Amino acid sequence: MASSTHITLCYPTLNRFDLLHQSVVSACTGSRVPDRISVIDNSAGLFTRDGHRRRLENAVDTIIDVITPAHNIGVAAAWNTFFYTYDDTII
Repeated sequence: MASSTHITLCYPTLNRFDLLHQSVVSACTGSRVPDRISVIDNSAGLFTRDGHRRRLENAVDTIIDVITPAHNIGVAAAWNTFFYTYDDTII
């Protein structure tokens, strides 16, 4: 039976794209694949500009959203952004 719960995994990140990639790929190989991955790119766009987003999108079959603040907003503000942005289950 398919799960009716919508799961979004949220990752605030600052330049540790290798660890982000490893974590997302690992999460997407489990028995319950998340419906959406949300990344706050605290490096002001480096995640997208350097091709890390495309590499991640090619590695998993899950929707990937990237929120890019103009500067590093920090972890606490990143989590607040997730909570205000999504109204579904957040892990």
